[in-house]
Amino acid sequence: MCNSVLTQEETRRKHLEVQVSELKAKYENAFAECRDARTQLDELVGKRDEEVAELRHSLSTKEAYFKEMKYENGKLELENRELLASLRELQKLRSRDREALRYQS
Repeated sequence: MCNSVLTQEETRRKHLEVQVSELKAKYENAFAECRDARTQLDELVGKRDEEVAELRHSLSTKEAYFKEMKYENGKLELENRELLASLRELQKLRSRDREALRYQS
C-alpha cells in the first residue's frame, strides 16, 4: 500500500512538473510577445514623433509662405487701387481735354 501511494505521488509530482514546465513556456512566450510588441510600439512612436516634427516644420514653412503671400497681396491690392485711381484721373483729364478741344473748334 505504501508503494501504491508512493507511485501515485510520483505520478502526481511528474504531472505537476509537466504543468509547471508548460506554464513556464507559456509565460516565456507571452513575455517575448509582450517585449516584441513593446519594441514595435516604441518604433511606431518614434516614427510618429518624426512625422509630427516633419509636419510641424512643413506647417511653419507654409505659414511663413502664407504670411509673405498675404503681405505681397496687400501690396499688389494697394498698387492696383492706386493705378485705378490714376487711370480714373487720366480718363477725367482726357475727357476735359476733349471737351476743351471741342470748344476751341
